[in-house]
Amino acid sequence: MSPRRRARGFTLLELLVALALLGLIATLVFAGLRLGARTWEAVDARAEALAELRAVHGFVGRALRQGRALSLTSEDGVHPVFAGDAERLEWVAPLSTHVGLPGLHLLRLTRERGPRGEALMLTHWLFHPEVLAGASGTPPWVALADGPPAPGAPGEELDLGEGAFGRTLLLEGPMRFELAYYGTREGESGPAWHRDWLGQPRPPRLVRMRLRTAALDWPELVVALADEGVR
Repeated sequence: MSPRRRARGFTLLELLVALALLGLIATLVFAGLRLGARTWEAVDARAEALAELRAVHGFVGRALRQGRALSLTSEDGVHPVFAGDAERLEWVAPLSTHVGLPGLHLLRLTRERGPRGEALMLTHWLFHPEVLAGASGTPPWVALADGPPAPGAPGEELDLGEGAFGRTLLLEGPMRFELAYYGTREGESGPAWHRDWLGQPRPPRLVRMRLRTAALDWPELVVALADEGVR
């Protein structure tokens, strides 16, 4: 081959083909990176949603297992605290320091619908007569069986009375939240599942919680209450 032919280099056609191949490879690489980023974001979002559901189930399960079969005395008589329906539940249990003041608290778990959509809220009062009566600027407690809405705006988080009263957002977004209660109510001959447990002198044997979001379907939670509450 002559020196002139060896020095000729690439033809225009060869250069165009090379550029086309480089462009195709770059497009494929970019598409792969974009798909990988989207997949990672989806996995991360699902993991976050899974962690939120696991945390809610863990907290509610522990609080129910540590529940106390307590009553409040007023001028009208003695009123057991435990009460619930399909979307609300109220009971007494210890609360850790990272949520409020340490000690026994009256807890209220509610599904609420506000301007930002659906929310699963935990409202708590320190189980003390002055706090329950509304001392120190905290909203007074009214029995769940009397049907009041949760204190504060739907979905609103609050921390009043230096932790004696508070509202905490547990979960936000479209959800299916359903509670049920297993036990023998007054006037019944045997235990059965019920959609509400209102005005009963004793807590039920079991509490069942079903919680599903648009992205996840979590197994139902069934909790046996403490021995002192089982009847």
